[in-house]
Amino acid sequence: MKRLTTVGLQFLLSLAFLASAILKLAGAADAMREHLEIAPWFWVLTALVEIVGAAGMLVGIKFPRLAAPAGLWIAALMGGALVAHLRVGDPFPSMVPAMVYLVLALAVAALRVGAYGLREQAGTNVDQ
Repeated sequence: MKRLTTVGLQFLLSLAFLASAILKLAGAADAMREHLEIAPWFWVLTALVEIVGAAGMLVGIKFPRLAAPAGLWIAALMGGALVAHLRVGDPFPSMVPAMVYLVLALAVAALRVGAYGLREQAGTNVDQ
């Protein structure tokens, strides 16, 4: 069940960020860009960062070691989104989607950290 939940989260995050990137690149989110006072070149860069995160989530389904870094990548991206909203004085409700994506990305990172074998090593004594 845990694996199914993790894979589901990864798939949903990848779809969400791929869709967001496509909207940015197609110009459909220009009103948001203007509201957030973001330069067009940085908006394109943000879309590319979203595509990398989405790809990391998708590839992380097959290769779980890539899912944790992808989760941290998306979490950092959402941290930047929150800063952008705060910078222009947006109300709390407009920040909720970025917060939800931030939490979901961190959940994927936490659920996939076991792919590195860190949980097995956590109980061992280094001095032995």
